[in-house]
Amino acid sequence: MWWAGEVTSLAQSLESLPITASYRVRLQEALEHFDQYILQLEKLIEPVAQCLLPFLERWAAKSEPLFQEWEAYFAQQDLQMWLKNRCQLSTYNCYEVLQIAPRYIGARTARYELDEADHMVSLQIGVGFPIQKRQEAGLENWELLALRLLAGPARIKMISALRERPMTTGEMARELGLHLGTVGRDVSSLLDARLLLVELNDGRMRYRVNPTALDILAARLLALKPDSD
Repeated sequence: MWWAGEVTSLAQSLESLPITASYRVRLQEALEHFDQYILQLEKLIEPVAQCLLPFLERWAAKSEPLFQEWEAYFAQQDLQMWLKNRCQLSTYNCYEVLQIAPRYIGARTARYELDEADHMVSLQIGVGFPIQKRQEAGLENWELLALRLLAGPARIKMISALRERPMTTGEMARELGLHLGTVGRDVSSLLDARLLLVELNDGRMRYRVNPTALDILAARLLALKPDSD
C-alpha cells in the first residue's frame, strides 16, 4: 500500500497505529481478506436493497434531467481544465473517457476517481452540486478559508517550500521537520482552500502552489486598499 509517498507492507503500516497487538492482527487479517468480507456484506444487505429499490427508482427518475444537463455541459468542456479548475488536480495523463453517476448522500459535493490505465475519469456528482461556478458578491468561502489558513506559520513554510518544487506529504514532513500527521491535515485544508494543486504521475500524488488562487487573493486584498487622495 502507499503511505506518505513510500511503498511499505500492510503490516509495517499498521505498526504505527496506537492499538494492541491482538487487535492489530485482527485488523490485518480483515484488510487482507477485504474482498471476501465485502461479498459477505453484500449478501447481508441485498434484501434491504431490494426493498429500497422502488424508492430509489423515483429519485433516479428525478435526476434524469440533471444527467442531460451534465452531458451537455461536459460536451463543451476541456475535461483536463475542469479537473484543474474545480478539483485542483493537474495530471500528466490525457483522460478521454468520462463516466458520470449521481450522488444522493452529500448531494452538494462531488467526488472523482482516475483510472490511468484506461484514461478514464469517474465522477460522482451530487444532485445539488453546481457544476459551473457561481459568481457571488463579496469573498467566496474558499477565499475566507485561504486567508485564515495563511495565518499559520507551518502552512506558510509548506507553501514557501512548494514554490521550489512539487513534493509528497512525506517529502514535506522530512524537509521541513514537521510531523507527518500535521502535514497531511494541513495539505487537506490547503486543498480545500484551493491554495494547492495536485500533480498525479504514475500513481504518486505531489502538491504544488496554485498561483491562480494567490493572484485572486492578492487582487482581493488590493481592492480593500483605500483610494489615495
